[in-house]
Amino acid sequence: MNQQHGVVIDCARRYCSVDVLTAVIDELAAGKGDFLQLHFSDNEGYGIASDYLALNSGETNPDYLTQQEVTGLIHYANDRNIQVIPDFDVPAHSKYWLERHQELYPQHVIQTDFDETVVDYFGNEAAVAAVKQMIDDITALFQQRGLQRLVIGADEVPGSGSYQQDYIHFINTIADYVTEQGYTPAIWNDGVTTDGLKSLAPNVEILYWQQPEQGLTADEFLSSQRAVYNYNFYTAAFLPNVQRSEQAVHEQASYIKNHHRLTRFCHHDDPYHAAAASNIAGSAMTFWNEEAAGLSDEELLLQLVPLIRAFLQTARQ
Repeated sequence: MNQQHGVVIDCARRYCSVDVLTAVIDELAAGKGDFLQLHFSDNEGYGIASDYLALNSGETNPDYLTQQEVTGLIHYANDRNIQVIPDFDVPAHSKYWLERHQELYPQHVIQTDFDETVVDYFGNEAAVAAVKQMIDDITALFQQRGLQRLVIGADEVPGSGSYQQDYIHFINTIADYVTEQGYTPAIWNDGVTTDGLKSLAPNVEILYWQQPEQGLTADEFLSSQRAVYNYNFYTAAFLPNVQRSEQAVHEQASYIKNHHRLTRFCHHDDPYHAAAASNIAGSAMTFWNEEAAGLSDEELLLQLVPLIRAFLQTARQ
């Protein structure tokens, strides 16, 4: 299997300029990485232009990347053989765009009773239609040569365990639509149960970040013969913030080099669980920016770059 390795940048919780993202792409290219995954949708924000959400200013702004900036970023990345992967997130982690949707389309109620962050995944046709409209914006914007993938989230969904059938039906409906647009759908692992895995669409890829208590192991996903990526939350995730000293970043880089391996998955009782399978499709280093608001772009890159380099050095070991 041709394994793919990359970096996830959270530009939903903290705006990331084109300059920051091109610097990340340069590091990926230098380290023989394969993709930049843009996590642009979360409770705190929506980091790219969207006609459906009326986020369509043509001017550079501190809230989201314009359509021109996204397409320019894709061209820059593709010229360096780096794929840019859109990372949307439903049904949970959707508070920001749900609130905006309510303002723009008050006639359609698409939020669950669980809380204000979750799209109604219980057969709500208006909710499905809204998500499809969002995906139309995304797939039109991210068209590029080569492998086409789209992360549709599915993580940390309230009620997913108790209402697994409804949850999987919603995910399959969205995944089928993504497939129709020419993209391969991917989800995070934590919401899927044993029964859910049996009915999950076979082309849905798994981004395995950590095992929930009593949840499925990486081995169980791997044995289902679907593509599984290692996004180990223990060894390959980082939250930049103003408290991180240069020494702390250096120590984290050393830790990654010493402990992160493609075959080591994060189980709840063992963050270094060794899995042996031929269908580990690749891996990624994730940067979550909920604590990064106080950092300048330069300060942010001083924390990102050493860790990207450390991760890429170990990714194929």
